[in-house]
Amino acid sequence: MEGPLQSLGLAALAAAGRWPQALAMLVEVLALRFDVDVRLFNEVIGACARQGHWEAALAVLAMLPTRSLAGTVVSFTAAIDACALAGRWQQALTLLKSMAKSAAEVQSAANSCGNSSSNSA
Repeated sequence: MEGPLQSLGLAALAAAGRWPQALAMLVEVLALRFDVDVRLFNEVIGACARQGHWEAALAVLAMLPTRSLAGTVVSFTAAIDACALAGRWQQALTLLKSMAKSAAEVQSAANSCGNSSSNSA
């Protein structure tokens, strides 16, 4: 179960542009082993991006797989924005390629599921 107060607090900090505190709260929530979803990570990535902290945004994006979570379009777009704002075009392009690869993998898995269900019918 996710800590609802922590989620609200994290979202409020992120919305206020207080990315260091939002990041610290995310780390605390993870340490407490609350169930988290990608939305909490997206809040922090977005806060970092809005403040131009591309390295922090990428660090949070890199935390997703450690929780068996995959980045969403929101995750990648916020991180790409952070890189673009900082003039880090190489990192932005790398993220764009990662996002495209991830989307292709999801599409492939969906196609496989579709093929399996039609073969078993």
